[in-house]
Amino acid sequence: MKVRSIALVCVGVAGIVGVLGVLPGCLIASNRSASVTGREVSSAELDSIRPGVTTEADVLTRLGAPTTTTQLSDGGKLHTWSATTTERSSGAVFLIFAGTSEKNTMRSVNISCKDGLVTAVQVK
Repeated sequence: MKVRSIALVCVGVAGIVGVLGVLPGCLIASNRSASVTGREVSSAELDSIRPGVTTEADVLTRLGAPTTTTQLSDGGKLHTWSATTTERSSGAVFLIFAGTSEKNTMRSVNISCKDGLVTAVQVK
């Protein structure tokens, strides 16, 4: 009797291990998404803005309304376009593990203007 029950336990454990070895590919789920809030300024748009050449009006036409505009003490203006990218990911292995993560990245483009011309471009 004792030998038979040990054998059944061994077969049962081997069966569970075998099933778990085959099924993980079917039991894994993951999801990724990204969203942007604000105005993202592309590299091509930045490359087209040249201090001393590009006008303030051209910048506002190309990029639209800035997130903020600050009047500077020297009479110039600082226009800022800000965007936050949120990347979310989640994953699960059936009945074993589940988790989520979220990463926020903020990027700002500051363009200084004086007397109607761009004087500086800064990316943070």
